[in-house]
Amino acid sequence: MDSYSYENLLPGNGTGNSPIATAVWNDFSFDGNDVTPETLSPTYWQQGAGGICRFQTRVCGWRQNGVVVSQNNWLFTQHISSDFDSNIYNYDVTIHVEATYSLQSCRVRQGCIQRFNLLHYMTNSQQLPSTSGNGYMNTQNYENFAVPEGPVSSKTYTNTYNFTLPPSSTGFYIAVQDIGSCIALSRLRVYRNNCKSRQVGLVRYPDAPAPVSGSANIDISCVENAVVSGSSEVTCFSNGTWGPETPVCQCKCGYEPNRGATRCNACPANQWSDGTVCLQCPASTKTTQEAACSCPCKDGYFRNNETSTEKRQYESPVDEDFTYGCTKPPSAPSNVLLPATNTSITVRWSAPADLGGRTADLYYQVEISDPDNLGSYIGTVCVPGSTEMRIFTGLRPCTDYCVRVTAENGVSDQDPTSKDSRTATQCIRTKEGWFGPVKDLQCFEQVVVWERPEMPGDCELDQYQVIVRKNDMEIKRFRREQSFLVLENTPELRGVSGTLFMEVSVIAFSNFLS
Repeated sequence: MDSYSYENLLPGNGTGNSPIATAVWNDFSFDGNDVTPETLSPTYWQQGAGGICRFQTRVCGWRQNGVVVSQNNWLFTQHISSDFDSNIYNYDVTIHVEATYSLQSCRVRQGCIQRFNLLHYMTNSQQLPSTSGNGYMNTQNYENFAVPEGPVSSKTYTNTYNFTLPPSSTGFYIAVQDIGSCIALSRLRVYRNNCKSRQVGLVRYPDAPAPVSGSANIDISCVENAVVSGSSEVTCFSNGTWGPETPVCQCKCGYEPNRGATRCNACPANQWSDGTVCLQCPASTKTTQEAACSCPCKDGYFRNNETSTEKRQYESPVDEDFTYGCTKPPSAPSNVLLPATNTSITVRWSAPADLGGRTADLYYQVEISDPDNLGSYIGTVCVPGSTEMRIFTGLRPCTDYCVRVTAENGVSDQDPTSKDSRTATQCIRTKEGWFGPVKDLQCFEQVVVWERPEMPGDCELDQYQVIVRKNDMEIKRFRREQSFLVLENTPELRGVSGTLFMEVSVIAFSNFLS
């Protein structure tokens, strides 16, 4: 509060139709018996010119019936609010009361006092304190301001009275008590040290009261659509200066700072931002909203966003966040071929025509059907995208097999309904050529007899192969269509001399030698 900011320093009690009716100063005058001299003139507080919108108030002693009357005159400010939130700034602050005054010539030279009292009264009430006698104030809550003894001088004096305002107090009054002084009060200024509000970039410093001593930690705030990045506190020192900290605010996602970095502007549609700069939405994404933090994928497109140990080793290890464009599953492999032998199938294929926008994590699932369980597949393997061949071995001859090749990538598992569209299926029968042992082989002197074995798949029995050995050495092989052999009728053995101890094994085969 500064008296220079008022049009009238001494407006009285604000009554009547005068221009001072709305003023905020309050004055009270008492005689020596604490009785208000309502009929006496002039009043004890007088207003004198001191410049445009600058006024002085003066009080002088006066005589009544030749006797100098003691004075007890009061000048009150309006109720001054502490003007800060004690829930936020919960510490004591120093209030400074600065009075500027000078010595005036008095009509009554005898008993003219060259001093006055300056007091404060802390209260949360808007009601004026009592002015009855000296009981208004604790005597410790005042300062006695004086002018050095001597002749009247035009010299002006300025002194300051300080007191501590606790956070529990929401306001106070300042009072000037005259006890018969010849003093002209030209200015009364009430202030506290503040760490002043300001904006640095996107950071807003509050208007914070300075503490009585040392420093206090004060929370800063950010401009609209910005958030604190790092520490949110700065130091306010008792002299009203901010500390050296440089807190940082950053625009929220979906916003970018303007050229002067003093506010955050929303990104337009089809752009997004992480709070630094607005960027165009990446491939296969879209957004129709302003201030977008990311751009969602278009229908049928995805991001690889769940890397885990369950992922195939060929899939991308990158967790694709919103900075990535979106991709889709590939189409089916093309040109699937199945060259087959009697016990193996070689699977060959070409890459899909549409890779879905991904190349690094393309791979294939190759499956072969189970001939004993119609509709199920066995032997599923994963093949990297750089390889377009797989061989299945150990198969049955003369058996129908189906092979399906499914193209996969890092996002195909997010669209399971597309598996049929990225799968190519071909079927083939393995060739004949099986061979194996017969069943229940028996020897009766010169006759060898056996039973027909079970044939795999749809193989037809072609003939048998009979091997005759003597002393672990193979003597002769025979091909027979019948399931018996009479050794004595075989001219190939007639030239064998000596006692014949033969080991006979019989193998049945289908198209084995063709």
